[in-house]
Amino acid sequence: MRLELAGQPQPLWRVTSLAIKDGAIDVAKKTIVIGSLEGKEGNGYIQRDTDGKLNLARITKAQPSAPAPARPAKPSEGEWRIDAKQILLERFRINVDDRSNAKPAKINVSDLSVRGENFSTAKNQRGKATIRARINDKGMLRLVGTATVNPVNAKFVVDAQDLDLISVQPYLDDRVNFLLTGGRAGTKGEFTFDAAGTGPAKMNYQGAVQVADFGAVERDSQQDLLKWKSLGLDALQFDLEPFQLRIGEINLTEFYSRLILGADGKINLQKLAVQKEEQKGEPPAQDKPAETPAATTASDAAEPKAITIGKINLKDGNIQFSDFFIKPNYSANLTTVQGAISELKPEVPGDLDLQARLDNAAPVEIKGKINPLSKDLFLDIIADAKEIELNPMSPYSVKYVGYGIERGKLSFNVKYKVENRKLSAENKIILNQLTFGEKVESPTATKLPVLLAVALMKDRNGVIDVDLPISGSLDDPQFSVGGIVLRLIINLITRAVTAPFSLLASAFGGGSSGEELSYIEFDNGRANLDEPDRAKIATLAKALNNRPALSLEIIGRADPLSDLDGLKRVGIERNWPARAKHRGQWTMFKLLRASIRAI
Repeated sequence: MRLELAGQPQPLWRVTSLAIKDGAIDVAKKTIVIGSLEGKEGNGYIQRDTDGKLNLARITKAQPSAPAPARPAKPSEGEWRIDAKQILLERFRINVDDRSNAKPAKINVSDLSVRGENFSTAKNQRGKATIRARINDKGMLRLVGTATVNPVNAKFVVDAQDLDLISVQPYLDDRVNFLLTGGRAGTKGEFTFDAAGTGPAKMNYQGAVQVADFGAVERDSQQDLLKWKSLGLDALQFDLEPFQLRIGEINLTEFYSRLILGADGKINLQKLAVQKEEQKGEPPAQDKPAETPAATTASDAAEPKAITIGKINLKDGNIQFSDFFIKPNYSANLTTVQGAISELKPEVPGDLDLQARLDNAAPVEIKGKINPLSKDLFLDIIADAKEIELNPMSPYSVKYVGYGIERGKLSFNVKYKVENRKLSAENKIILNQLTFGEKVESPTATKLPVLLAVALMKDRNGVIDVDLPISGSLDDPQFSVGGIVLRLIINLITRAVTAPFSLLASAFGGGSSGEELSYIEFDNGRANLDEPDRAKIATLAKALNNRPALSLEIIGRADPLSDLDGLKRVGIERNWPARAKHRGQWTMFKLLRASIRAI
C-alpha cells in the first residue's frame, strides 16, 4: 500500500502489509467494527515547508475561499461509530523533515510499534495502548496508558531515555547565540492530556527529568559556555493551563560555566539571546521609531507565583571568568563550587549556602537568603573570602592605579541586602602585604600619590583594613555597584593623601579630630603640654608605631609679637618668687625692669 503526493520525492505513506480481520459494517446502525488491524514494515514521511504548512494538508483538495451558499439544515442523522478491538503495528518508521527553520530539522522515529485495544469513536470509550519507538536511532521512548477519541483524552506512563538534544539545535538557531555540542535527556513520569470542553486543552506531566553530558559553546568563538555531567529535576509537576511548575529538587553535578566580559564591556550572558534586529536584519532599535508594546498574555510569560522549587543542590562546579575589557586580560577560576539553596517560593526566600575556592586555593563562602522568584529580587547574603592572591589582579591595578601588583593577599567580608529594589551593602576589605611594582603609564590611572595612601593605610604588620558601605536604588539608571566601589576607593585614597592626619585620627582614636592631630598648639611663651595635647601626641605616636613606612616631619612656628609678650609674662612668673624675698630693697618699678632684663 502506497500513498504519494505530486512533486514529493518520496511517498507520504507506504505499508508492506496491512490487514483487517473480523470486520463488519452496518449501514443502518452506522457502525464499523474492526476485529483486528495489523500493519507491518511501514514508512511515513512528514514534511513541514518553509511557510510552516505540512505536506499532510495537501492530501485533500483546497476548498474555495468564498463561502458556499446556505442550505436548509437537515435533521441530525447521527454520526458513524468506529470500533477497533485490536490494533497492531510493527516495525514502522516515520521521517520528519522540518524546513521551516533556516537549517532543516530532521527527526527520525524508527522501530515504531503500536498495540491498542478497544478503541472507539463512541463518547468516553477508553482504550488501552502501548507505544514503543527509537528516536534518532539512539533514544528510546515507551508509552503505556489509555486514551479516548471522543473527546480527546490521554493518560500515559512515559519512559524516555538517551534523547539526543543536538537534534533540537535548528529550532534554537534564530533565537540563541550558542550551539549545542552534547546532551542526552531522559524522563520517567505520567502524562495527561485533556481537550474536553470548550476551553483551552489541559496538559499535565508529573515525574523526573535528567539531562546528562550537556555541552554548549558560543556560536562565534566556539569556546565552551556551559557544561555539566548530570542535571536532575526530581518530583516535577507541570501544568499548562493554568500554568504551574513545581520542582521538588534540582541536582546539578560536575558543571562548568564560562563568564566573559568582552572588549565591548558586555558580559557574554547578555548576548545569548538573539535580538530582534539580529533575527530580521533590521537596524538597531535606536534608529527605528518606537513601537507600542503589545499586551502581555499568559502565553508570553509565566507568572513567577506559579513556580516553586523545593531545593537546589550543587556539587563539583567550576566557574571560569575572563575579562577581555581590561588590558592585559584577567582571568579567575572558581573551583569546587558546591552547596544548596532551600525551598524557593515567590512569597518566601530560600536559604543559600555555597562554598568554593578561587583557583583551587582561597576559600570563598556565601550564605544568606535569596528569592529570584519574587516579583522584585530579594537578597540578603554574606560573602566571605580569605587569602586571595592579588598578583593576578595586576591588570586592574595598572589600569586604575598606574602600578602593577608584585604580591599581596585579599580577604573580604561583604554583606549585601536587596529589598524593595533598594540595595544596602557593607564591604570589609583586608589587604595583606600589598606591594606595588614599577609605575606603569596608564591614561585611565589616578594621578593621586597612591604609594603614600597605601603607606598611610598599611599597619606595622603590612595589613590594610578598609570599610566601604554602599547604598542605592536599582531603579536608578546611574546606579552601579562596581562604579560606586571604584569611586569609594578613589575617595579613600584622596582622603588619605589630602588629609592624612584625619585618616590617622579616625583609625587610632584618641578623641581628636584629624585637623587637631596635625599640630600641637602651645600657649604663647610656654613649652609645657596640657592633657589634651599629651593625648594627641599619644595618638600620633600610636599611629606612627603602626605605620612604620611613614616618616613625620616636624616644623616649629613662632609669632614674634604674641610670643614676645608671652615670654615676658613667663619671665615675670619665674622671677617673682625670688624677688619677693627682697621686697624691702626693690620697688615695683625695679622689679619689673629686672624681670624684663632677665628676658
